[in-house]
Amino acid sequence: MNTANSQYSHPSIAPLDYAFRTSRAIPAYNSDGSYFYYDNEKTRFASLPYNILNELETTGRDIKQQAFRANTHTLHGVLGSG
Repeated sequence: MNTANSQYSHPSIAPLDYAFRTSRAIPAYNSDGSYFYYDNEKTRFASLPYNILNELETTGRDIKQQAFRANTHTLHGVLGSG
């Protein structure tokens, strides 16, 4: 049996882009060890608190697959009629 486990982050979560575009002065954690959230975007209705580590943990999908393959060969012969 073959098994495969894959994790995919949501396409809007791009860690490499985040690293290039985010100030190094923004901490990932508070002094108590909890995630530090900052206002990534402001909308008409509210600000959106953001932490890349939280986004990577809580968005995306986990895919677990299992596959079973079997190949069989059958030999069938007719014994002489004669």
